[in-house]
Amino acid sequence: LTGHSDEVKCLAKLTLDDIDKYLLSGSDDATIKVWDIDQTKCIKTLKEHTNTVTELITFKDDGRDYFASCSLDLTIKVWDTLNFVSLFTLTGHKGFSSSLSSTFNNGKLFIVSSSQGEVKVWDFKERTVFKSIISKSRWSQNTLFKYCELVLLVDADFDIQT
Repeated sequence: LTGHSDEVKCLAKLTLDDIDKYLLSGSDDATIKVWDIDQTKCIKTLKEHTNTVTELITFKDDGRDYFASCSLDLTIKVWDTLNFVSLFTLTGHKGFSSSLSSTFNNGKLFIVSSSQGEVKVWDFKERTVFKSIISKSRWSQNTLFKYCELVLLVDADFDIQT
């Protein structure tokens, strides 16, 4: 698959109606492309970020499919998969968003880590920060684990302040 004008940084499989038909790609060119896997072609280019797209995740809420993207433009965007439009933008990180977790708690919460060592748990429904954790280290290399609705946030240097 070719189409981005710069390096691809992230990929995510998009399942709609329980069919694995689409692939999402985020790039240094600040775009997200939606690919039809069967036709091996780009069907949509999303241009709402202004800098590198660093992570993409897909999730369901109330039976509907969504995806989220984070970017070096300091934003997290949540997207509708019916028309591939941005529904809303989350802001407030001190550094660029470098990692975005899968959602948990039935699609209501997801986790974003930033370059300044900040980890925020966002409430998807309320569009607010549910919990914020600041690491003493500038670069937070977080590993996110999901186990039976419990999420453990582990910082690479194990030096977390809450």
